Formats: sequence, structure tokens, C-alpha cells
Amino acid sequence: MAATPATFVVLGSNSFSGATFVAEALADGARVIGISRSPEPDAALLPYRWSEPGSAGGLRDRFTFHALDFNRDLDRIAAVIGEARPEYVVNFAAQSMVAQSWDHPEHWYQTNVVATARLVDRLRRMDFLEKFVQISTPEVYGSTSGLVRETAPFNPSTPYAVSKAACDMNLQAYRKAHGFPVAFTRAANVCGPGQPLYRIIPRTVFCILTGQKLRLEGGGTSVRSFIHMRDVAASVPATVFPATSTTSPPTPTRRSARSSRKSAGSSAPGSRMRSRRPHRAWPRTRPTSLTARRRGQSSAGSRSARSPTWSPRRSTG
Repeated sequence: MAATPATFVVLGSNSFSGATFVAEALADGARVIGISRSPEPDAALLPYRWSEPGSAGGLRDRFTFHALDFNRDLDRIAAVIGEARPEYVVNFAAQSMVAQSWDHPEHWYQTNVVATARLVDRLRRMDFLEKFVQISTPEVYGSTSGLVRETAPFNPSTPYAVSKAACDMNLQAYRKAHGFPVAFTRAANVCGPGQPLYRIIPRTVFCILTGQKLRLEGGGTSVRSFIHMRDVAASVPATVFPATSTTSPPTPTRRSARSSRKSAGSSAPGSRMRSRRPHRAWPRTRPTSLTARRRGQSSAGSRSARSPTWSPRRSTG
């Protein structure tokens, strides 16, 4: 029987990060279902729409989109996932603006904690799910200096960071109590084609091209490193298949660099403003060797590793 493409459900597919991930997954042969609360924006902001059906292999032929809201359409989202039976769900959906989270923190808690927790409680009963990848943030560690490891204690200092830390802790509890197959990435200061103009790098380029002055918030004294969004997308296969990934083991990174951190045991390749297309280990198809490959996977290398015959179970604690 012919192999079928691996299926991803991408929550928050309209976001810059989510849309870039969708484009990378489609380019590597996956079938993708995108879910976001708003209709698709202009194609200029959606990298996966830069290749239309019939061109470059018709990447969009393997993509479907649903405009559904985490807070209002939970039943419909669960129905879409249940019908598609994806191996992988990648969650980019979140209220993500840091400063604005002080204005209405309850909105951040509702979306990032309550709505996500309600969805995860549905997903843990879906035994076809191989991995749930939570796109988190290094903001959960708060203000730090020097080297920071993934195991550093959470110390959030904004409503946004508190909401993401609470979401991560809830997912960790579900993994311990129910064997929920979660893995995390924590990357910030991403950049790449299609990023909205209010972000510093595209805004700088726009000001240069139009001869305008660039306003720097905070006096222009901040120092930041950036990671290309394609590098972040390339890190996700390491969370799905940590035993077969060729990326390097995790190493400490500086807080200012905000490098990608994953509970699956390997670090994303990334450096300042890198735009190369890195090696990936995407599951192009749903291979017959997947189960055997996972049977040979040691849980010592991944906090989120689990048996290939995983099914939800009651908490014993």
C-alpha cells in the first residue's frame, strides 16, 4: 500500500511564524491543515501562498484552511482535528504582544491558558496523535544574565510571560499524568520574509528604502540576536523524531540570543540573521518504519518521549 503524506495541524497558521512553518512543511511533502481565528490575510504575508496550485509542485494542493477561534470554536476545532487524524499538532496560536498584555491581562490568560488547556484536554483522548509541539517563549524565564538552560526555573515578569509559563506547566502536568506527547520550542526575535512591518528588521528595511528615519524605542540601547524563522521551523522535526535528527545536542545559550529551546533533546541551528536553508528531517510520508523507529527511541534523550502504542490513561496521582 502506498505511503500517505504525514499530516500536520498548525494552530495559528496566519501568524508570521505559523505561515512560515506551513510553507516549510508543504515544501517537504507534508499535508497541512491550518487553523486561525481570522480569514487568511493578503498573500504577501503568507509564505505558503507564494507557490500557487500548479506551480512548483502545487504546494497548496496539500493545504486546507479553517477560520476558527480558540475561545469560541473549540468544538469545531476538535471536530476538524478528529476528522483529519493528524500525526502532529503544532501550536503557534497565542496572544503574543508583551507590552500590550498589561492593558488587558485577562485576554492573554483566557487565550494562552484557559482556551489552550480546554483544547489539550480534548486532544489527550485522541489516540492517533503522535506529538503536540507547543511553540513557547524564553520570556517564561524572566530577566536573566549569562547562560540559561531549558531546565532553569520559570520567573515570568509580564502577563504575557505568566500566561505562557502557565500553559507550559499545564502541558507538563498532562505529560506526567496522562502521557500526553508534548514537546516545546522556545524561540523569540525571529525574522524572515513576510514578517509584518511593525517588527524591527522589516521596519528598518522599509525606512531605508523610503528614506525615513527609524524610531528606536527605549533609547536604542537594547542588544538582540535574531534567529531566522526557517531555522525555527527546521527545529520541529527534532522534537518529532529526536532519535533520528542530525542536529546537535542542546547547549546553553545566552538569554539575549533567545535561542530555540526544546524538550525533545536537540537545539535549533541558528545565528544572527542567518537566512540559509538548513538541513531538515521532515517526515515526507507516513512511513511504515515510523513505529519501529519510535520503538528504538530511548526516553533518556527526550523528556517528551513515549511508547508508540500510547493511549490516554487516568492519573494515578
